[in-house]
Amino acid sequence: MKIKLQDGILGLVLLTATVLLGFFVEQNEFYKVISSYSVFFIAYVIICFHKKNISSISFYILLSILLRFILIFAFPNLSNDIYRFIWDGRLL
Repeated sequence: MKIKLQDGILGLVLLTATVLLGFFVEQNEFYKVISSYSVFFIAYVIICFHKKNISSISFYILLSILLRFILIFAFPNLSNDIYRFIWDGRLL
């Protein structure tokens, strides 16, 4: 699998924004949250609208799996209702 420089940079931006949002941002830090989401969204838009060739699809599939795997170990800091969801699950 040959990775282009633009794909590598976009992948690194997505990984950095995901790690920042998942591990280093609290709910009350609005500017960090909005800037991280904005950077992630801009990188996502670039990937969606400027990648017309299908040659790097395997790279982006592996990247998406890695992004989800990273967030398995993150505590959901951006949600107030996490303890209510746990309580609802135990009631059910």
